[in-house]
Amino acid sequence: MNQSRLVLSLFLTVFLVSGLSAQDVVITGSITDATSGDPLPGANVVVENTNYGGATDVDGNYSFSVPATGQEAEVTARFIGYFANTASVTLSAGTITQDFALNEDVLEMEAVIVTGLVDATPRIKSPLSTGQISGEMLERVPASSPASALYGKVAGVKVVQGGGQPGDSPSVLLRGPTSINASGRSQDPLYIVDGVIVDPSVSGSPLADIPGDDIESIEVVKGAAGASMYGARAANGVISIRTRRGSGLAQNQTKIRFRSEYGRNDLPKSLDVNRSHAYLQNSSGDFIDGNGDVVDPRATTGRLSDVWNEVPGIEFYDNPYKYVATGEVGDPKKSLSGDGFDNMRRFFRENNEVNQTLTVSRNMESTNFSVAIGNFNKEGILSDIGGYGRQSVTVNVDHKFKNSLDIGFTTMVSQSERDAVASTFGGFYAITFMAPDADLTMIDPETDRVYIQPDPASVEENPLYFLKYNDRDNFNRRVMSSFSLRWNPVDWAHVTGSLSYDRANQNYDSFYPIGFTNISGGGTAVDGRYIKTTSADMGLNGDLKFMATREFGNITAKVTGSTLFEQTESDGFDADGRKFAVGGVRSLGVAASDKVYIGSWQQDVRGISNMGGVMLDYNDAVIVDAFFRKEGSSLFGGEERWHNYSRIATAVRVTELVPLPMFNEFKLRFTTGTAGSRPNFSARFETWSVSGGVVSKGNLGNKALIPELSTETEIGFDAILMDRFSVSATYVTANTQNQILYVPLPGYAGYGNQWQNAGTLDNESFEAEVSASLVNTPSFSWEMGLTYYTQIKSVISKLDIAPYTRNPFYIKEGETMGALWGAKWVEKLADLPDEATQSEFDTNNDGYVVWVGSGNSWQDGISKKLWGTTSDDGYKWGIPIKQIDKSADDTGIFVKLGETIPDFDMGISNTLRFGGFEVYALLDGQVGGNIYNNTVQWGLRELKLGIVDQAGKSEGDKKPGLYYATLYDVDATNSHFVEDGSFFKLRELSVTYSLNRNQLQNMLGGAISKVSVGVIGRNLLTWTNYSGYDPEVGRSGDFDMGSAVIARYDGFGYPNFRTITGVFTIEF
Repeated sequence: MNQSRLVLSLFLTVFLVSGLSAQDVVITGSITDATSGDPLPGANVVVENTNYGGATDVDGNYSFSVPATGQEAEVTARFIGYFANTASVTLSAGTITQDFALNEDVLEMEAVIVTGLVDATPRIKSPLSTGQISGEMLERVPASSPASALYGKVAGVKVVQGGGQPGDSPSVLLRGPTSINASGRSQDPLYIVDGVIVDPSVSGSPLADIPGDDIESIEVVKGAAGASMYGARAANGVISIRTRRGSGLAQNQTKIRFRSEYGRNDLPKSLDVNRSHAYLQNSSGDFIDGNGDVVDPRATTGRLSDVWNEVPGIEFYDNPYKYVATGEVGDPKKSLSGDGFDNMRRFFRENNEVNQTLTVSRNMESTNFSVAIGNFNKEGILSDIGGYGRQSVTVNVDHKFKNSLDIGFTTMVSQSERDAVASTFGGFYAITFMAPDADLTMIDPETDRVYIQPDPASVEENPLYFLKYNDRDNFNRRVMSSFSLRWNPVDWAHVTGSLSYDRANQNYDSFYPIGFTNISGGGTAVDGRYIKTTSADMGLNGDLKFMATREFGNITAKVTGSTLFEQTESDGFDADGRKFAVGGVRSLGVAASDKVYIGSWQQDVRGISNMGGVMLDYNDAVIVDAFFRKEGSSLFGGEERWHNYSRIATAVRVTELVPLPMFNEFKLRFTTGTAGSRPNFSARFETWSVSGGVVSKGNLGNKALIPELSTETEIGFDAILMDRFSVSATYVTANTQNQILYVPLPGYAGYGNQWQNAGTLDNESFEAEVSASLVNTPSFSWEMGLTYYTQIKSVISKLDIAPYTRNPFYIKEGETMGALWGAKWVEKLADLPDEATQSEFDTNNDGYVVWVGSGNSWQDGISKKLWGTTSDDGYKWGIPIKQIDKSADDTGIFVKLGETIPDFDMGISNTLRFGGFEVYALLDGQVGGNIYNNTVQWGLRELKLGIVDQAGKSEGDKKPGLYYATLYDVDATNSHFVEDGSFFKLRELSVTYSLNRNQLQNMLGGAISKVSVGVIGRNLLTWTNYSGYDPEVGRSGDFDMGSAVIARYDGFGYPNFRTITGVFTIEF
């Protein structure tokens, strides 16, 4: 016992003596604005390549302690929106006073890039063309989701909100597509949210669950070269989202911020409808039959066509409607008001939008935290539907244990409820079949509901019926959490570890009450139906990384090694119960036992990776970043479990080596690297199907299936001129091999298809960004930004299977992704068949070549009674003709009609500040690129769209219904509906007025630091020739494209709409 006490005493004595002998140096000082001299609260000061540092308080002062080593060290001061400043000090015992005056970085070149590099690096030194959106830019017009914040702000980023339904996530494409067939996957980038990794191909897009008002910054790593560090999940690039933390505040500062928006959603443009008919009527406007007897307007039969010149099939839609067609036959007729009902405006209506956020943040010497509570409600533009509501809580905490150990914790809980319609909701096309004499809101006395068939001349349902009487509910909950740790055992090395957890639960219910009528079933009533779907996705990712930093003369070397793991689990079930025993009960238990259908699914993904990298920095002038990653995944075929990815990136800051007139900075960049896209979950398995008790083979498994391999090379430059202009440009080539395609198998294989690596896709692009501080004075400033992107090429260079179509899209070797093929109407005389006599044809005002006969023009149809006649060769008078070209196939009517990829995309932003006012505007859009407008095509099925209306036209300009029915072509793909997708939008506009702390010092004892009020508009104005609701349209889940950016197909989706809100913000 005595011996133990002696040892313990000696240990304590040595420990205390060593503690007393250790001496510190206190570094203190102030950080101010170099121009105004104002203090900069919340600025950070660090000793380079160590974990020592501090932050300034509200007066701009700082102080922290460092071991007194006697060596020289570099101390750097940084503050968001300012250039960093570095000073050399000798770490001798005592106190060192070091003040810093920072110059404003209006072009944000000193912003630190965290994603995709071996270590965090100032943008001015980064060898990658990483896009970055700052918190200041995001605050101007806070987005409902992170993707909306990307519009027009980063070159090479294309965002398409394919449908406007509240709660839907847009498609995001970085530098073009990487997959020919993305079935079961997505072409969206990998998302990292506060360290939580979400692969949209496995877990879906997380963007709708993230409140846009709580985002501090967004980083965009745009291609496979930059994103190589993330391996087989990153061929589509990476978007890293960071939410607000307390570290940006002054030391010992508490900040409370409340922000509220309230406004309206409305549809700025609707489709024109045909306000005339082609039925036989008397002088009083009554419908009549062949005997001249009046036909009740509410009758489903009896109407006759008003045949022109007794030529069957030729009718002109130029007769006005007079009576309401909805109601009971035999009841007193009701006269229409004006030219009838505006059913588009009855289906679409204005609704409310509310967005509120309360944030409480504090920064202390060792701990900082931020808590944000959000409430968001967007009702959208449909009648009788609740829209989308989301509530969220985000908690971020960071703590420092002395100077050797830091920990960080983030959690976000989001829940949303959505009264939504499916993408296949028939109301969007049924509304185009409702004539203006149909009253959608009239109540059927027999059912006490609106009439299911308000237009007796249409076979489509009342588009309001489903919205009113089918009760839908989507309830989702998402939890995203991450924990990070950083340990500095020595000044020159640190170990970091992180663990992230993502769980998303989705619940969908759909209830049809007893008596719900389905017109497609012959008007039969549904005896009750209840559909319920429940699913859950869980993702777990972790990594452990070691990094060492050493200096060798003018070279700073950072070496890192890490190991990572991934686990994703998904499961769910769906049930459908019908024929209820009792009404009003939402339970599968009341459904008939033989009318309950249940299915379930589950999947499990595992992955592990090891990585090593190095970053070399020669005198801040030459930077080299390289790494290697070896990755294994259960998604790969059983015989191909491991794959390698690598990158090397170089930046040369020419102005650090050779002074250049007018240039503050000129940097050349070169990067080449590889990344991958993984197969979908079921691609490697054999699949079977069971139907009617019979088991049959489906897809043949593939043990040799490997991920798609994307090799990308980018070369570019970044420049700053005269401290006012920044310019960057990047040229990119990418080659994605081992395309995962669905390959038909010969009959002897016993299976119908197999997923194989069977193609190559080549991309080539150019992107540029310009930022300018045109004026920067204390009383007035003007900043401008411009982004430009062009997809030079996106071509299927190799296809080891036969060409195939996906509706209007044609996939074949040598063809562009997004190519539209189908029948083409002749527009040039030279394109007529060789045997046609060109003098007998004319070009009409739609641009189509039509047969008119010798000596006639296309306007002579009525005056010379030519409509309905036919040439000896079979040409119908005045009717468009399909072009014959047998180079593609034997039919001769399958030709290329266009491409969805535009010539270029552009965004232009301007920010003006004067006094307390700030005006911000963002204009973005595209030039070129086509859209297939199936909404208009399908709307011609019953000839009730506005283009068919001939009322008010001269005789020469009138065309019969047959003309438009020919263009409809029984919904077959044809050139009439391939439209120019060019557009420009006033995407964002905000006007705000703010009062600062000095102006508010007499209110509440100076507790209020800022108050601002303003008006915000989103999607305000669109300039386009596109005839649909909105040119920003597409399908992300159809045609195997995996992105609405490529699948620019307008097929009766929820239109995008305009939002105008008032905003109020107060900070304490």
